[in-house]
Amino acid sequence: MATMTKSMAVSLAPKILVNGLALGAILPPSDGTENQDIIKKVPMKRWADKGEIEQALIFLLTCPGYITGEIIHVDGGRHLV
Repeated sequence: MATMTKSMAVSLAPKILVNGLALGAILPPSDGTENQDIIKKVPMKRWADKGEIEQALIFLLTCPGYITGEIIHVDGGRHLV
């Protein structure tokens, strides 16, 4: 996804902005044991709620016209560890 986003951002600029969302732990599985294993790996120690995903998407849809080729990780910091 990262390579495609960057490649498209270069190819389509300056007329089209290309950015992406990389989603992490959003909705917990129905089995409570899986929840604990996943959340232990997330620095924020919780699931994202749909409002946080919506806010990130709205930001990208309304972001300044000079941001392109970026990926916003909405994963509670999991991509950092």
